[in-house]
Amino acid sequence: MPIMERGGIGVISVASHLVGKEIKEMVTLFLRGEKERAKEINNELMPLFEAIFVTTNPIPVKAALAMIGWPVGGVRLPLVDANEKEKETVRKALKELGLV
Repeated sequence: MPIMERGGIGVISVASHLVGKEIKEMVTLFLRGEKERAKEINNELMPLFEAIFVTTNPIPVKAALAMIGWPVGGVRLPLVDANEKEKETVRKALKELGLV
């Protein structure tokens, strides 16, 4: 059972840096009782949620932000920038949502 169905009233989301409007809509719909539409949005975003956890954050989310035109810079040591496989995973999810 999703957290909001157990009484949660919001989310803390790394993905909101990329799809904040959609996450806000999902939470708003859920709180209004439109749970099915909220679940649809969650399902549409799930490939992105999974992709941005391909490795430790903020590595993939910074790569994603750069891909959509927000050059946020690299990560600080001891972290390293996303490798090509990780970037491709993120890029694919962004393409599926029409973000790149």
